Amino acid sequence: MKLGKSPAARGVSLKKGPVRDAPVRALLCVLVTAVAVLVAPVAAAFEPLPRMAPARAGFDPAALGAALDDLGEAPGIYSVVVVRHGAVVAERYWQGWPETLHGLASVTKSVTSTLVGIAVDRGSIPDVDVPMVEYLPAGARPDDPAKGAITIRHLLIMTSGLDYDEDTEWEEWLRAPDQAAYILDRPLAAPPGEVFNYSTPASHLLSIVLTDATGTPTEELAGDVLFGPLGITEWRWETDHQGYAYGGHGLWLRTEDMAKFGVLFLRWGVRRAHRVLSTAWIGQAVTLQVDLA
Repeated sequence: MKLGKSPAARGVSLKKGPVRDAPVRALLCVLVTAVAVLVAPVAAAFEPLPRMAPARAGFDPAALGAALDDLGEAPGIYSVVVVRHGAVVAERYWQGWPETLHGLASVTKSVTSTLVGIAVDRGSIPDVDVPMVEYLPAGARPDDPAKGAITIRHLLIMTSGLDYDEDTEWEEWLRAPDQAAYILDRPLAAPPGEVFNYSTPASHLLSIVLTDATGTPTEELAGDVLFGPLGITEWRWETDHQGYAYGGHGLWLRTEDMAKFGVLFLRWGVRRAHRVLSTAWIGQAVTLQVDLA
């Protein structure tokens, strides 16, 4: 598998540079860059979103420009793309350029869950209420029969019940020789489906499920069924020590490509008259699944 370089390794400055303007949209994409070794994508022609003048999209150009100027003064803001009616009406890049890849961090979870939805739509996964163990390699399946009750849905909505503290155990999980085994070997702190617990390791299991269910590595699956239809031609995806793309973090995209992902949901799964994702899945994705009150 071909390895890419981080933006820093490719000579992209991580200091604030000159602002580059272009047309925008009402979907805001603010992405923070991380450093990693990443998987390179296939080569193809980049498909930009259409452009529209701010005034035509209903914005006061001066007010919009002032708002973006203010945003640029905030710490940790690398880029912003504003979209309205599916067209870019403004964009700014303070760190890097339009083609710079930015680390999505936990927004990766949204992409992974969308790939699960596509796998369900296509019949690779019958439904999300099947046990996750059915899609784990034989050697990775937990010995505790109670963990057999953990479903794909539980991983999606973070109610697996597996004992894990994101605040104190994240670094330990990253260093684990087998990161899937690390989380699967944890005891159950609650019955599956009953208690919400934010867990990037549990989300990572979805990537392993996808790879087994579809027979295709997650990063390649994304290129075939999601990124390709969206006109996303360059991305990077970090992998665990076994070679699985991380399900809960580690994806890098251009800012505009992240905006395409948002537009896909605003248009209920359709891109240029092509259905990428079912309306049923999007309906579930935007519906409250766990009451945290």
